[in-house]
Amino acid sequence: MDIFRQYQGKVLSVDEAPQILEGEWPHTRTVLIEFPTREEANAWYESEEDQALARHRQAASVSHIALLNGLP
Repeated sequence: MDIFRQYQGKVLSVDEAPQILEGEWPHTRTVLIEFPTREEANAWYESEEDQALARHRQAASVSHIALLNGLP
């Protein structure tokens, strides 16, 4: 979790089996991370540290990462 804290990220939820109320969610793990700004989120994602972890993540799984705007 240190990788997120370096960029002021905060893990809000990690769920292995979220309850789906509508539609389909074919994923086995869902992680929700909050960053104070889009710039911080991009800095985390593009960082050397995360790119090193991403190689392992991508070799071991299929992941989907999206940035969403929060409410004011």
